[in-house]
Amino acid sequence: MQGKNTTKSTFNQFFSPIFMYFKQLTDLEVDKYVKKLETVQLIQLIAYAQLEQQRGLRDISNNLNNDEFQSGN
Repeated sequence: MQGKNTTKSTFNQFFSPIFMYFKQLTDLEVDKYVKKLETVQLIQLIAYAQLEQQRGLRDISNNLNNDEFQSGN
């Protein structure tokens, strides 16, 4: 049976374990004493590096210092 919201439901099914993981991070207060790079930010950074096929930490660091990257464009 095909529904109208197949994209939304597929997206939710695919990412639901990740969303549950983020909720557990919040509940357990794993970032309670973190000052700069929280766990969710680290996961986002790793995902970005993977999607952009960054070659190493220097490439990731250079992109973080890029004004276009920081503005979110």
